[in-house]
Amino acid sequence: MQQTLTLHDRDELITPLYKFDRKFWMVVAFLVAIITPGMLLYVRQLVLGLGVTDLNRPVFWGAYLVNFIFLIGISMAGTVISAVLQLLKVNWRRPITRIAESLTVFGLMTAGLQIVMDMGRPDRLVNTLLYGRLQAPLMWDIASLTLYLLTAVFALYLQLIPDIALLRDTAPTAAPEWRKKLYSILSLGWTGAKEQWRRLEKAITVVSVFIIPIGISLHTVTSWLFSTTVQPGWKSTILGPYFVVGAIFSGIGLLFIAVSLAALSSLALACSSSPSHLPVNIINTSKNTSLKLFTPIWAGSSS
Repeated sequence: MQQTLTLHDRDELITPLYKFDRKFWMVVAFLVAIITPGMLLYVRQLVLGLGVTDLNRPVFWGAYLVNFIFLIGISMAGTVISAVLQLLKVNWRRPITRIAESLTVFGLMTAGLQIVMDMGRPDRLVNTLLYGRLQAPLMWDIASLTLYLLTAVFALYLQLIPDIALLRDTAPTAAPEWRKKLYSILSLGWTGAKEQWRRLEKAITVVSVFIIPIGISLHTVTSWLFSTTVQPGWKSTILGPYFVVGAIFSGIGLLFIAVSLAALSSLALACSSSPSHLPVNIINTSKNTSLKLFTPIWAGSSS
């Protein structure tokens, strides 16, 4: 059956989605104040060229590529954790997988922007798709990143179908019609029937099986892009597994931070699909379990 909300839950979860109060606009103004200087500097880079970034021989890749590697690294942990928990049928996985998959999607989206900003002529980005050659290592990276992002978005969407249906059923009367129609389309006629849950779990499991090798392919391809250069210390096949392991470690660290923030602010309530769950307790339990699981791995790698 489809989940129902109490009046208190509706006020805490649904009403803020339609309420644009003073706090909302203050947050928007704060974010605009942060973004505006960066946009002005990027326009300056477009006008004057990449020379303003001080990238030159022998430093060809600077902050843009460093951010790219870090962002796709943190996305790897979200993929691995959410997929493994799904395949193991862990009951308390939903609050964790929602956060992990969100980190994956937004990390990959931001990573793609880093590549665009690193291009001297971003207007020619479409040429890489129209005239790119598969023999070029850069095309491997574009193909794997695009496939990884599409798969991650689809995996997150599958997890959100019950929640989208809940938004459809609990939309206020004064809600915009376009939002009601959007929720109705995206929910795919979800009613919470037992057969729908069975098919959804099966679809999520299939996607979880495929997303792990896709994620590994992105990190190995990216590392071997570095290996194609003549930079000392980079021309090695060990960079593939080195990047994968490093990505898992850094991603798990960021996931712990995100989970801790969610637990402290009780925002994980919106991630639970069952009213009987205690999201904060579930998150704390999952953190302890994950720490017990990965502590021996970290200890072994540092010894």
